[in-house]
Amino acid sequence: MMSNSGHMTMSADGEWIAAVGRGGDGNVTARIWAIDNGQVVSELKLGTNAVHALAISPDRGSLVSIPAEQCVAQVWDIEKKEVTRKTELKTDSIDPRPRYYGAARYSRDGKWLAVGGVESVELLNCATGQIRSFRHPGVQSVVSLDFSLDGRFLAVGRAFVEPNVEIVDLEQMAVTETLTGHRGFIARVAFSHDSRLLASASGDQTIKLWDTHTWNERATLFGHTDEVWCVDFSPDDKFLVSGGKDNLMYVWQVDESGLRNDSILLPEPDQQSVDASPDGKRFVTVKKDDGIVSLWGAAVSEHPELGTNNVSASWVAPDEILLGADNPPQIKAWNLADRTVTSYPLHSTADILGFMHLPGPGLLVAAFWDDGRKEITVTRWDLASRRDLSTCVIHCVKPRDWFRALSKDGRALAVSNGEAIEVYDIVTGKVRSKVSALRETQLRDAQSLKLALSPDGKWLAHAQNDFPRSEIWDTSQDKKVETLYGHNLVSLGIEFSTDGRRMTSFTIGSEPIRIWDTESWQTVFSLDPKPGTFLWNSRFLSDGNTIATNEGIFATEEHWIRLWQAPSWEEIEAAEAPRNQR
Repeated sequence: MMSNSGHMTMSADGEWIAAVGRGGDGNVTARIWAIDNGQVVSELKLGTNAVHALAISPDRGSLVSIPAEQCVAQVWDIEKKEVTRKTELKTDSIDPRPRYYGAARYSRDGKWLAVGGVESVELLNCATGQIRSFRHPGVQSVVSLDFSLDGRFLAVGRAFVEPNVEIVDLEQMAVTETLTGHRGFIARVAFSHDSRLLASASGDQTIKLWDTHTWNERATLFGHTDEVWCVDFSPDDKFLVSGGKDNLMYVWQVDESGLRNDSILLPEPDQQSVDASPDGKRFVTVKKDDGIVSLWGAAVSEHPELGTNNVSASWVAPDEILLGADNPPQIKAWNLADRTVTSYPLHSTADILGFMHLPGPGLLVAAFWDDGRKEITVTRWDLASRRDLSTCVIHCVKPRDWFRALSKDGRALAVSNGEAIEVYDIVTGKVRSKVSALRETQLRDAQSLKLALSPDGKWLAHAQNDFPRSEIWDTSQDKKVETLYGHNLVSLGIEFSTDGRRMTSFTIGSEPIRIWDTESWQTVFSLDPKPGTFLWNSRFLSDGNTIATNEGIFATEEHWIRLWQAPSWEEIEAAEAPRNQR
């Protein structure tokens, strides 16, 4: 792993690692180790100045260091421990002040040494000593550099400016690509050894992988909880190693296995509800403006005969869809085989908040809101028999996204009374537990509170508009067990998956959706909004394997519905089996 902006670097063959540090006498020393046995190969006394950049030549014969405030590239003979060449660089090529700028990198064949700083990138011909200078707004404030395998491209990472990765074509001596997507400074760039991928580590706590054939983003890796400072590929390109400000080191497997962020973009954006069929091949949507229901598959069909007051739809069987309607409130079962429509009996004339299809217990749960009484009425039906199982009335603050606060076993609902969070047993209508989470924070606006219950009702997740974090509470003990960080903006929603093994969180703006493992409470995956859009909403569909995101398009009133489909746990375990057997 390398941090070629100063303190650590590795030889191209992965055999040696070098690091610099300041001793008690104030002198800076570079120490080089052999990785296979951990023995010190050489120690070089670099002087008293901090080091901006460090690099080992491909033949492991030389080490280049660039001391702060000197603007000189010093090439050291590692065996003789002496400087064999000093190359004066332009006064603004390395920041003369003790700041963070500066990077050095050899090309893979050892013919060129690239040095970057505040205003330019200098290319030193190692055979002749001649320097080519490249100036461009995209190569200012440089902290990281890397050459592609053939030496044609130079990737540039920069700090405290636009969070982009710049690609310089050295044949044209021009910036030919600008890779956008990060939201924090670029601390490190690294090509894979075959140069098919480029990795970038960022202050936004993520690592991105880029396809160097198209320069499109291939993946975003989440896991670090603070700035990511270092990233590099293993010599065989099968693994990626990263480290950062959180004092954690991650090893990522670079292959095609694991969760996929394949997505389907529905071509019509104006949809207020979407769900997938049990086989994931068809979709049902409800338009926002006119309530028209549409089916998507090999062909698209609209169904105005189902009415124009529909607000939601859920696929409950291969040939049956449930529809929720308002004014008047209705829940209708639409049989696709014979095109018949039947209604569920309702016990409330209040405004319908919506309904939830819970495939695990085979339930339909609907919620109605009486604004005058400040009451929510929750009714449960058995889907197979359509038998009314229970109805309860709860006095509370009007819940935001009530379906997320409903446990997916259909037995509990979390609500707020403005002072505390109460978990109700919606079968008996009694309070199951109270959670004192709100005692630790000032609840400025009860409508800003987001709640989510795990499927068994054990875990309560809550977030507020005022804080970019989520808290996890054990409802049985009224005890906070985790605080989840990672977002930079305030939360819009949180939700548990159908099986409870994952939880999603998303924020305002264009930050990625985070997917958390509910055993370790670590981020395991992320979903990026489409470039040029911002998130309105995100939720799990009834199949448990699909996430629907509603993304608004900047400077317009349009928005897209995107569907993200993950493989089954069986597919994931089968893909991971070879690695686990090693």
